[in-house]
Amino acid sequence: MMSLSNTNRSTIRAAVSLILVLSIVLTNAISAFAALTPQSVINASATTKYTTDLTQLGRQGRLRENLNFENETARLIKVLAEGGIRQPVIVDSTGENQDAVVEETARRIATGNVPDSLKGISIVKLEVATLYSNAKSDAEVVDLIGTILNEVTASQKGSVLYVNEIANLLESQAVGEQLLGAISSGKLAIIGGSTRESYTDKIERSEAFAAVFQPITLDGIIISGQASNQDANILKGDGFAGDNISSELREMMANDPSGKTRVDVIIQAKDADNAALRSLLKSGEAHVTDRIGNTETMVVNLPLSSLESLSKSGLINLYPLIARRR
Repeated sequence: MMSLSNTNRSTIRAAVSLILVLSIVLTNAISAFAALTPQSVINASATTKYTTDLTQLGRQGRLRENLNFENETARLIKVLAEGGIRQPVIVDSTGENQDAVVEETARRIATGNVPDSLKGISIVKLEVATLYSNAKSDAEVVDLIGTILNEVTASQKGSVLYVNEIANLLESQAVGEQLLGAISSGKLAIIGGSTRESYTDKIERSEAFAAVFQPITLDGIIISGQASNQDANILKGDGFAGDNISSELREMMANDPSGKTRVDVIIQAKDADNAALRSLLKSGEAHVTDRIGNTETMVVNLPLSSLESLSKSGLINLYPLIARRR
């Protein structure tokens, strides 16, 4: 039998030692991975998997400019810039157009065409359909939403969470309590979307939800890119066709025949030097309180009695600023 040389013995001992070290490392790695439950793996990737950063899409040029809802977009930007506890919910009869308003808002944030307080924030959309389709139980849905809320509120970059069909999500008591707690503490900013019926039934009739949400109502101007025959305000020549006073303002006017109630109104002027508006401002009866970006859209505080004369000028569209009265 051949005897092993000292060199061979040293080589074998080194190889055995290396194998032992590798086995220990591998065992520890397997133990650590086993400690991760399926739920913790889901939680680690919940925000990435179930949200879309709309503002980032805007920075990448993947959101096209959409002016179909100019006034509603201006109102949303106004509410977000003001901050506060009450969060905006975009409401329309079909539930088809909320994404268009939010995506246009995200695009403007990406391009910097917003008030300074909104520059640098991100609008992050919760992909509700994907979340529900992948979750195995209602309990898992609640856990996932809780994880996403925690990660969004902990983010240092400043995020606004967009939740379409928010009224349906609030049907879960656990989810509702999580949202209310995060909003009330000032840790969460949110944009909701809802049909009119769902908003009335599930938010307006709840004292708790009504206290933290406020509607931005779409006036039915555009339905999926097509003008509505009854409600469309389409530019013709130098003026607007149809009624250029929104239905909310018409209702306020009907409820106050004296016209003395003052309201904050978003005025979309085709001509900033509109004679009727200039005369009203000069008289001191109306006051410009804000402008939306660099456009001719402005927020004006005025009495209801002045709306009709502005309407007859034919060069102005009038919308309430969340029906805020003074």
